[in-house]
Amino acid sequence: MDSPTSQRKTARFGMFEADMDDRVLTKSGARVRLQDQPFQILALLVENPGKTVTREELQEKLWPGDTFVEFDAGLNTAMKKLRTALGDAADSPRFIETVPRRGYRFVAPVSFPDETQPVLAAPPARPEFTPGPLADQESEKPDPPNEPRANRRWVVATALIVAAAVGTYSYCGGMRGKNQSPFLVQAKMRPSVAVLGFRNSSGNPDSVWLSTAFSEMLSTELAADEKLRTIPGENISRIKADFSLRDSDGLAPDTLGTIRQGLNVDFVVLGSYFDLGQKSGGSIRMDLRLQDARTGETVASVTESGTEVGLPDLASRAGAELRRRLGAGQLSPAQTVSTNLAFPASTEANRLYSEGLSRLRAFDALGARASLEKAIATQPGFALAHASLADALSVLGYDLKAREEAKKAFDLSGGLSREQRLWIEGQYRTLTDDWPAATDTYHKLFTLFPDNLEYGLKLAAVQTRTTHAPEALATLDLLRHMPEPASGDPRIDQAVAVAEASVGDFKKQEAAAARAASQAQARGSKLLLATARHRQCWALQRLGRAQDASNACEEAKRVFGEAGDRVSVASLLVTMGSFLQEAGNLAGARANYEDAIPVYRAVGAQGGLASALNNLAIVARNQGDYASANKMYEESVSISRNIGDKDGLVLALGNLGALFVHEGNLKQGAKTFQELLVTCREIGSKPRIALQLDNYGQTIFMQGDLTGARKALEEARALDSESGEKRQLGYHLAALGDLLETEGKLPEARKMREEALKIRTELGDKGDAADALVSLGQSLLEEGHPREAVVSLRGAVQQLDEMKMVDDQVTAYAVLSRALLQAGDPTGAAQAIDKATAVEAKSKDRGVHFTFAIADARVRAANGKSSEAVEILRAALKEIKKDGFTGLEMEGRLALAQIEMTSGNASVGRSQLLALERDASAKGYSLIARKSRTAQT
Repeated sequence: MDSPTSQRKTARFGMFEADMDDRVLTKSGARVRLQDQPFQILALLVENPGKTVTREELQEKLWPGDTFVEFDAGLNTAMKKLRTALGDAADSPRFIETVPRRGYRFVAPVSFPDETQPVLAAPPARPEFTPGPLADQESEKPDPPNEPRANRRWVVATALIVAAAVGTYSYCGGMRGKNQSPFLVQAKMRPSVAVLGFRNSSGNPDSVWLSTAFSEMLSTELAADEKLRTIPGENISRIKADFSLRDSDGLAPDTLGTIRQGLNVDFVVLGSYFDLGQKSGGSIRMDLRLQDARTGETVASVTESGTEVGLPDLASRAGAELRRRLGAGQLSPAQTVSTNLAFPASTEANRLYSEGLSRLRAFDALGARASLEKAIATQPGFALAHASLADALSVLGYDLKAREEAKKAFDLSGGLSREQRLWIEGQYRTLTDDWPAATDTYHKLFTLFPDNLEYGLKLAAVQTRTTHAPEALATLDLLRHMPEPASGDPRIDQAVAVAEASVGDFKKQEAAAARAASQAQARGSKLLLATARHRQCWALQRLGRAQDASNACEEAKRVFGEAGDRVSVASLLVTMGSFLQEAGNLAGARANYEDAIPVYRAVGAQGGLASALNNLAIVARNQGDYASANKMYEESVSISRNIGDKDGLVLALGNLGALFVHEGNLKQGAKTFQELLVTCREIGSKPRIALQLDNYGQTIFMQGDLTGARKALEEARALDSESGEKRQLGYHLAALGDLLETEGKLPEARKMREEALKIRTELGDKGDAADALVSLGQSLLEEGHPREAVVSLRGAVQQLDEMKMVDDQVTAYAVLSRALLQAGDPTGAAQAIDKATAVEAKSKDRGVHFTFAIADARVRAANGKSSEAVEILRAALKEIKKDGFTGLEMEGRLALAQIEMTSGNASVGRSQLLALERDASAKGYSLIARKSRTAQT
């Protein structure tokens, strides 16, 4: 048997190190107070690991000459002190096992660094390569102002990697420092490890949580000093779902190859655990295996025993051994403290947190929320639980609460590792829409850890979100030049698709999404394939390839459904519903929204529910079902307000405001839009500001405030021209066309309407395009081209009849009847009014009702029924004046006066025309004033 004075100088076990020469015991670098005799017992035991050291041997070497009684008392006292120093227990030993009536045995693995040890080194260097210029993808895009294009190349050998310049960071400059461009720096490609999970060999369902808990703790331990790169748990869950992988003790080389490619990982940790249950005091045995993902070789096997209460310490011991085998060395005392602070001492809090994480990764955000809230109630200072709860709340749409939890996580993260702190800060800044700070945080992470694809993707995402697509594309190009398999990750091209969509380049969006789908399919990554198909679906729809878009969406929906991701299934139903709505299939759109709503209710996704209700309400309103629309708008408003979703609240309230206008309550509508404008300006969303400006401008235009309307509509037009929001731009142009026509500027009005038609046709929204054709027909009519107007209007009417858009149908028929009258076809005009009459009964829109009444009166008068026409107009004018529709009031007065002039009441008619000319001129209604003046002769 070796003696304590042998040539072995240092022994390592778990988190401890024993210096035999100086007789000093340290734990993670911090000295542990231990008297000489207990240390000598420890030294004798660790020199003979796994062997029984008898009591007689201990007495002979450490207590020679003492009586047995003195020795027995001294040994018991020394062993008690030794176990206290090690945090060990005789009934549940981690280090020293009592061999009854014989002696003691050291049961933990022991290493001696001063001897030759088979320590695993970092992965071999990647082959050297030199990619082409980084700016290839930016060749069609101008450089940022005052930023010279750099000739940037990236060489990777042991390895060289591009990182952003360190220095003063300019938010508007993306990854560039002030007056600096990205440059090459030396950066070691760290060994990467994925903790895949552990098989529950005890079969006890109450112990299932231990796999997630131990995996999270072990990952934290491995990454604590930033020498190893660990794979996020959500990525691991995704690939396990893709390939139906269960927790196991080991994996075949081909399976490991798939995992390596899917996770961009060098080594995996897996194994099993046996939980003896509460009757045994919660004793656990963990059997770990470290496998090389490239070769399939088992690099190390580690066995650790402990308890549920001592799970963090068990993870620390296992992590220390794995780190040693990976060549990462020991953690410093400060790093050990940060890993200890990451998880609470409460076993219950750890259990609830682990259950919450598992549910969140299995697409059960509602169940995750419940578990995580309980974990926080048990341990309020648990930063990681607050961060995960923020994620769950965000999925469910509770934006305000998610921000609160993210703030708590951020405030509590001070003791965590630098990497964890920055990740939590990035989440907090993103959820609170602090985009400059979010960009800066992810920029720091990517600069510190340029071999981590996750941080590059996050940086690109916030750059895209802040309308800095060129910077996002530059960041993504860096990722594309990373070593394989990272460079072929489908998420890179998915992010490119999002960036291209943000600037309206749907061809490039579709191409990037198609590449991502191909990459995901080649890797067998079903969930990434579904995500790519969803993005491709959007692009294809915008490119006018409706059937291809439908096929892509259907495939994505099927895959998400098979994976159990019900939120994504509902999201696709809403997407497909919006496409059907644009194509004029309101019944199909309504069916899709109605299918999505119960799914959102079941999974508790309030944000999605509010959105689907809002969309369904729009369809109901277009079909003339105002009662249902009002009910759904109000529920959407209530949900959005409850979850703190300002954006959703603005949309739903805006639609409620529009409903007020349709019902004839113009004052309430204008007030609603004014209030929403204040909120939108606080949010800072240009598209939302522009939308409410348009709503407000059109409403006060109906009330006769042409100057205020012009100001609002011009501002809306400028904002959407700047942000590239084409759909809304079409609305603004159409409204400005109406305003210009009212002012008698017919050529300018027609130009606006033609631009609106072009945009709406390009976007493929048949309802909007039909509305633009009606407006263009109106221009042709006012310019004296009634036959051309009839052609335009008949095309619009046919489309609107197919879509069954009640209000727009009535308006189109009303304008068509006027065009037919001017074309000399009173019979055709009467037929148009007859068709409108059947539809008008379904409409609840007061403005549409008045428009129809004026057109109906004109057609009756033209067909010899002047007395009926006058009666209709007089009744309508009373209601029009009461509701405050100034423009329609003038239209009605003009129609009445003209009918009086042609029905034998010329003096009455002339008097009415004189008064109308005066009123119209005073209010800026130049076209009406001109028509009044012409009709007097």
